[in-house]
Amino acid sequence: MKAKETEKELLRRLKQGDREAFDAIYERWGGYVYNFTCKTLFNKSLAEDITQELFLRLWEYRTQIDEERNFQAWVFTVARNLVYREGRRMLLNSAFIDVVQQEGPRRGGMYDRQYGEPLVHERIHRRTGRTDAAGA
Repeated sequence: MKAKETEKELLRRLKQGDREAFDAIYERWGGYVYNFTCKTLFNKSLAEDITQELFLRLWEYRTQIDEERNFQAWVFTVARNLVYREGRRMLLNSAFIDVVQQEGPRRGGMYDRQYGEPLVHERIHRRTGRTDAAGA
């Protein structure tokens, strides 16, 4: 690897499957992604997972890279989308736990999927203001 390769050169090499180029890109961008996700989610473990997921996607889709496009924009768009996805997952999990804790005892302490699922969607709707709670 050259001392200071340009982003385009690294992306061209990555596109061809060069693992050293991948490592160099990770070294350049991994800390930024981790810090962004950690500051957004306030969770180091999730930040590590999202950083890993982003770079896994980069490797999997390396042949589709357009080295002429703004790579920084791609990195932070993917990071933001992964953070949003995690936020939705956390909201769903929280709504599910609320339903089980509040409504479960009324059903003999057992969670009934047929009964509980509409309640989860109702709670998500209330928290997000969305009418399509399943897509939240």
